[in-house]
Order: sequence, then C-alpha cells, then structure tokens
Amino acid sequence: MFGRTASFVLQQLPLSRALSQCPAAAAAVLRGRQLHSTVNYSAQPPSAAAAPVPAAKLPAIPPVKRISRDDVDIQFARSSGAGGQNVNKVNTKVDMRLRLDAASWLDEEIKEAVRRAERNRINKEGELVLTSQRTRSQADNVEDALTKLQEILDAAWKAVQPIEEDPEKKKEIQKQLKRGNERRLNSKKFQSDKKKERRSKIDW
Repeated sequence: MFGRTASFVLQQLPLSRALSQCPAAAAAVLRGRQLHSTVNYSAQPPSAAAAPVPAAKLPAIPPVKRISRDDVDIQFARSSGAGGQNVNKVNTKVDMRLRLDAASWLDEEIKEAVRRAERNRINKEGELVLTSQRTRSQADNVEDALTKLQEILDAAWKAVQPIEEDPEKKKEIQKQLKRGNERRLNSKKFQSDKKKERRSKIDW
C-alpha cells in the first residue's frame, strides 16, 4: 500500500515538490539511488572471464620400437672373401629388406625421413635393403643387419622431432643481427660522408 501511494505521488507532482510533501517517498527514492550506485554493471561473472590459453605444443612422434626379425624379410646367400673352409659353401650373407609402405608401426614422417636419407638403399619396390657379411655366422650377420636398421630408423626419428626454441640462443641471434645491422648502417654512413667530402673538394 505504501509503495503504491509513493508511486502515485511521484507521478502526479514534480519530483522536488513530491519529495518535500511526502517524506516516505523521498526515503524510498534515496534507497533506490543508493542501491543503483552499489551495483557494478560492468562486472562479469567469474565464468565469463577469459581463461588463459596455454601455449600449444607440437605433438611428439613416439620413438621407434626395437626392431626384430618379424618386422623384416631376410634372405641368405653365400659370402665372398676370406672365410676358411666355409667360404662359398655356407649361406651366411644376410640380405635384409624392410617394406616401408607395409610398416604400419612406423610413423609416416619417419618413413619420409628414411626415404630422403637412404634413397640409395631403397629399390623400386620401396624396400629398404641392407646386407651384412661381417662374420661366417648367419645369426651374427642377422643381428648386425638389425643393428644397422635400428640406427637408420632412430636417426630418422630424431630428424623429425619438433625443435624447441632456446630463449638464450634466440637472444644471442637477435644481438648478432642488431650488431650486424649497426655495422652496415655505419658503413653506409661512412661511404656517404666520403662522397660528400669529394663533392665539396670539387666545388672548391
């Protein structure tokens, strides 16, 4: 009832006169102004505040697994060279082949790195071909060829890893660029001064 009366008085009379004749209405208006002044309309709820976005990291390629005989095709042939009574009699030379296209366990970026680095060892069928005849033992030559293959794949894996920027190295490069730019500007200024000096002598 009080609220309706105050509202009616404010609507029928000018504001200053209504407030002077109705102290209750004046108190209501004062409370409304105080409430309005305490409300921060520009503030946003905590949920609306922008959360800091962490820097995205490049996805790391997992290391190459340990290669076994199950991952390659192996053939044996007779070894050449010195070897005692077994030379040209026992098939101890190892011909090992890795079919890159069929190696689903190998990341595509690593495959491309192998193709670039070992293009002379890859045949028309896309096979990486390795041989070993270091010893007169089939088993030892197989292990030797597997070791070579593992080293090739590990080197390819290292070649495709994302490079993390070193802040100290970046600062040093920037300093070197700045010094080089200063030397270039000083050299240009020196050459310009020499030309001006020549012109002044000619004028005289």
